[in-house]
Amino acid sequence: MQLKDFIGIPYKSRGDGFDGADCYGLAVLYNKHMLGKELPDYTSLYVSADDFDDASNAIAKGRENWEAVTDGEAGDVILFRQMGVVSHVGVYLDGIDFLHIAHGGAACLEAMDSLNWAKRIEGIMRWN
Repeated sequence: MQLKDFIGIPYKSRGDGFDGADCYGLAVLYNKHMLGKELPDYTSLYVSADDFDDASNAIAKGRENWEAVTDGEAGDVILFRQMGVVSHVGVYLDGIDFLHIAHGGAACLEAMDSLNWAKRIEGIMRWN
């Protein structure tokens, strides 16, 4: 499996497969297939990833079991603020790029230091 296999996966709320994933589902999928690491299933914590409040509450609840890190490693989860609340995650890759997916789009790579994302980063979390 290669990184390119994740590019273009369509968005699907509460999805975590190659046929569709939401932002956290993409992190689950990447960690499983690229790193052999099982992340916890948080789909019971939210009804729809499309709802900012629902997503934010799920991230807050799930975040309690993760370790905050300053130096990311491939597969770590980057927390992003949207509309003032932490409601989106991406997959840390290499300190420059991250993998993510958003409502209405498909999985893609973006730069962490881009104008669109740099000021929205809340932190980097690692599941141990």
